[in-house]
Amino acid sequence: MINQSAAELQEQLILEHIKKLENAEKNFIPFVRHVWPDFISGYHHKKIAEKFKAIRDKKLKRLIVNMPPRHTKSEFASFLFPAWLVGHDPTIKIIQTTHTTELAVRFGRKMKNLIDNEIYQQIFDKVSISADSKAAGRWETNHGGEYFAAGVGSAITGRGADLLIIDDPHSEQDALSETSLDSAYEWYTSGPRQRLQPGGAIVIVMTRWSVKDLTGKLIDAQTKEPKADQWELIEFPAILPSGKPVWPEYWDLDTFTELKKRAMEKYKYWEPETVIVEAKASGLPLTDELRSTGIPVVNYTPSRGHDKHVRVNSVAPMFEAGQVWYPDERWAEEVIEECAAFPFGDHDDYVDSTTQALMRYRQGNFVQLPDDYYDEPRTKERREYY
Repeated sequence: MINQSAAELQEQLILEHIKKLENAEKNFIPFVRHVWPDFISGYHHKKIAEKFKAIRDKKLKRLIVNMPPRHTKSEFASFLFPAWLVGHDPTIKIIQTTHTTELAVRFGRKMKNLIDNEIYQQIFDKVSISADSKAAGRWETNHGGEYFAAGVGSAITGRGADLLIIDDPHSEQDALSETSLDSAYEWYTSGPRQRLQPGGAIVIVMTRWSVKDLTGKLIDAQTKEPKADQWELIEFPAILPSGKPVWPEYWDLDTFTELKKRAMEKYKYWEPETVIVEAKASGLPLTDELRSTGIPVVNYTPSRGHDKHVRVNSVAPMFEAGQVWYPDERWAEEVIEECAAFPFGDHDDYVDSTTQALMRYRQGNFVQLPDDYYDEPRTKERREYY
């Protein structure tokens, strides 16, 4: 039995801590665990980390990662990876883009706050944000590195990039518009791609929405155009061919499988033109799986906040205007009873589904109310020409 003095034990703990910090500096996953203690690692994270390390070592220049929502692709690619990279090269110039400028700026704010945080400084103590950098979406490091956030379609003239990150360039609504998909590709080729410095790297992470999305067009171009960028593509389905989830440490297969089964049963029974799935929690990877089977799923996030009372109140005028009808079926009576009992009833699942559907159609302008504002038709003026 070895007896250690308090001083020896303290010295051992310090040495272990130093080794942990050195490991976090050299390797991406240990870095993530250090700055994000609640992180739950999966197989796909390790594969992505290998590619990120290759980009850091300048052995990989073009990377596309396709994976379902809610599997930390944005946290990795738009937040933690560039922060880790800045620690290794604080002179690097980064352009970060996503389908909205607001979201890109949000990632910039998170990264800026992390770099200034003590937990980051324990690893990269010589890197900090320049004192005169105030904006969340546009800042510099103390070594002259730059970060610039932009949305798809935004102008990026006058900017150069050693690393270009494109995170989910398409929204769910874009997937329904071929024009939007084409516009995103034209923006990429004429904008961000032209801002890349010699030897620079591009990382694209996204959920596939269409064969004509950015991933589809880039892979198609590399097979047809000799001078096109050659991409390394890695893809992760929510459910692997083995039947297991790609991230079993986080997603419960039994729950996920049951959701998919119930959704398929409902779809086959009702045969709707569109299936609306709320864009949060298990609904996002479920969307990916249902689309792979050919079901026309549209993600929807209600814009009136997350409070159920607010949602119900927002659709009340549709009931008052007599715009909501019901079939003479037993299930319709159950829906009516539950809605009438809200918020004092024992259940509110039907309330959630009803308000979500009505808000979706109302905001999509599929339903009009009598007091809606309409522009008066303009009469053609008679003009005389001399």
